[in-house]
Amino acid sequence: HYFPHEIQTRNDESVMELIECEGASGYGIYWALMEYLRTQDGYIGKTVAIKTIARQMRTKPNKVDSVLRNYGLFVVTDGTFRSVKMEKVMKLMKTMMMVYNGINLLKIT
Repeated sequence: HYFPHEIQTRNDESVMELIECEGASGYGIYWALMEYLRTQDGYIGKTVAIKTIARQMRTKPNKVDSVLRNYGLFVVTDGTFRSVKMEKVMKLMKTMMMVYNGINLLKIT
């Protein structure tokens, strides 16, 4: 799986607040959550994955939960979460791939 990583992500106001409050480990957790979403159908994750992500990142689940809920970077509802940024990036990537592959975008619904 692949998704583009914007070079200026750390200068986004919400991400700057995240780094101010959670430090570099919070920024790493943010990217771990984004990578997890990239592998999920529809880029929608399950909040039960927080424990696994915390274990992988060698941190506590409450820190992952804080990154997920406290900075406006993710939308959390009914046991799931998603990232509007991930959805936009993947839509752009899909469009770019269609253009690259010569597909007529006017025919896509």
